[in-house]
Amino acid sequence: MKQLRSMVFWPPVLLIAAALVLDLGFPELFLRHLTSLNLWVLETFGVAFAAVVLASLFMAVAIMVTPFGKVRLGGPHAKPDLRPWSWICVALATNTAVGILFWAAAEPLYHLKAPPASLGLEPFSKEAARFALSTLYLHWSFLPCALYGVSGVMFGFAFYNMKTDFSLGASLAPLFGKNLSRSSIGAVIDGLCLFALVAGMAASLATGTLTLSGGLEHLWGFKSTPLVWSVVTLTVVAAFVLSATTGLQKGITVLAGINLWIFVGLATFVALGSPLINILGLAGDALGDHITHFLATATTLRFAPQEPWVSQWTFFYWAVWLAWTPITAVFLGRIGYGYRVREFMVVNFIIPSLFALVWMSLFGGAALNMELSQNLSLVKSLESRGPEAIIYQLLANLPGGGWVIPIFLFSVFIAYVSGADANTAAMAGMCSHGICPKQTEPPKRLKYIWGVLVGIVSLAMLQAAGVDGIKMLSNLGGLPALVYQVFVLMSLGVVLVKFQKLDVYARPIQSYPSSSGAVADVPTLPVEDH
Repeated sequence: MKQLRSMVFWPPVLLIAAALVLDLGFPELFLRHLTSLNLWVLETFGVAFAAVVLASLFMAVAIMVTPFGKVRLGGPHAKPDLRPWSWICVALATNTAVGILFWAAAEPLYHLKAPPASLGLEPFSKEAARFALSTLYLHWSFLPCALYGVSGVMFGFAFYNMKTDFSLGASLAPLFGKNLSRSSIGAVIDGLCLFALVAGMAASLATGTLTLSGGLEHLWGFKSTPLVWSVVTLTVVAAFVLSATTGLQKGITVLAGINLWIFVGLATFVALGSPLINILGLAGDALGDHITHFLATATTLRFAPQEPWVSQWTFFYWAVWLAWTPITAVFLGRIGYGYRVREFMVVNFIIPSLFALVWMSLFGGAALNMELSQNLSLVKSLESRGPEAIIYQLLANLPGGGWVIPIFLFSVFIAYVSGADANTAAMAGMCSHGICPKQTEPPKRLKYIWGVLVGIVSLAMLQAAGVDGIKMLSNLGGLPALVYQVFVLMSLGVVLVKFQKLDVYARPIQSYPSSSGAVADVPTLPVEDH
C-alpha cells in the first residue's frame, strides 16, 4: 500500500461510510433528504446539464474534423496495446454495460403510457410510440457517447502526449498546467469523482441485481427477496474483482469479446422473431422525429417550462451519465494508446452510438409493437412487477424465447462484470502513485477494496432504501462532474488550437553536436516525469 494516494482514497471512502451509516440507521430521514436534494439539483442545474451534454456533442464533431484528429496517442511511433477488434469490444462494453439490457424494453413503455403533457400526445397512440422510441435514441446514443468520447480523448492526450500524471487533473492541464494533478485541488477532484463513481456503480449493480433476480424468478421461481439479492450481488462482485485482478489483456478483453457476440446473437434473435417490418417502420418514424426535433429536444425547448417529464427523465439521465464520465474517460483514454484521435472517436463515439440505435430500435420497437399491436399488456406488467420483468416477458413471447432467457441472464452478468472491471481498474489507478505509460496496472489490493466497497454500498442501499434511493445518490454525483466537464471542454478548446505546442512528440527538431563532431537532430523532449 506504499503506492496509495491517501488524499484521494480516504475522503470518498469516509463519505461513503457516512452515507451507509445514515442509510442503515435512519433510512426514512436519509431518503427524504436525499429526495429533496436530488430534486433541487435537477431543477436548478437541469438546463446546465443539457447544455454541457450538447456542447460535448459539438466538441466531438470538431475533434473529428480538425487536424487534431490526426494526432496519435503516445506519439507517432506508439504501438497499440489492444488489437482493433479487442479495442472495439472493450469500448462497447464500457460504453453500454448493463443499462441497455435493462432499459431498452422498459423505458419506452413509460413514455408510451405517460408522454410529456406539454406535447399533447395521447397515451398509447402511434404518436406516443414514435416519441417513446425517439426518446431512447436521445438518451442512449450520440449525446451520452459524446461525453465519454471527448473526455476520454482529452485524458489520453494529456497522459500520453503531455506526460501528465495519472489523474483527473491531467485533463485540465491545458488550462491550469501539469502540476494541478499533484496539488491538493487535483486530489479533491479525483476524490469527488471517485465518490460519484462508487455511487454510480452501486446503482448499476443494484439494477443488474434486480434484473438477474427477476430472471431467476421467471425461470425457476426464486422470489426476488433480500436473500436472493445478497447471493446475486456477492457472485457478481466476486466475478468482476477476479476479472480486474487478471489484468487488461486476460480479464476485460476476454469478457468484452464474449459479451459482444452474445449481444449480436440477442439482437438477431429479436429481429428474426418479431414482425420486423413493423419495427423498422416505427424505427424509421422515430428516427425522423429524432432528427427533426433534435435541437429542440436536446435543449428542452420542445417542452413547456418546468415540464416534470424533463426532470424525471432527460435531466436525470444527463446527471447520471455525467457522474460516470470522468472515471470512464480515464479508462477509455488509457486503452486508446497507439491509436489516432480520429480513430479513438470512431471507436468510442460513433460505433457505440450506432450500436445503441440498432439495439434500441429492435428491443424498444419490439416492446412497443407487443403493447400496441399484439395486446400483450406489457404496461400492466410494468406497473405490477416493475421494469425488471419486461425484458423477460418480451423474450418469452418470441418463438424459442424460453431457450434464450438463460443466455440473456448470462449476458447481463457478463455485461456488468466487464463494465465494472474497467471502472474498478481505473478507480484503483486514481488512488495509486507510479501509474505511467509503461506501468498502467494499479495494485491488485486496491481493486479488491473498491470492488468489495461497491458491493457493500449496493446491497445495503438496495435493501434499506431501494433502487430509487441508490439512483438518487448516484445522480448527485452529476453536479461536481458537470463542473469538471465544463473545464474539460475548455481544455479541449485550447488543445484544438495549440495541440502542436502541447504535444511533446510534436516539438521542433533542434541540432546538437554528437560525440563524433557531426550534427545530430533530436526532438526537444522534456525529461520524463515518471
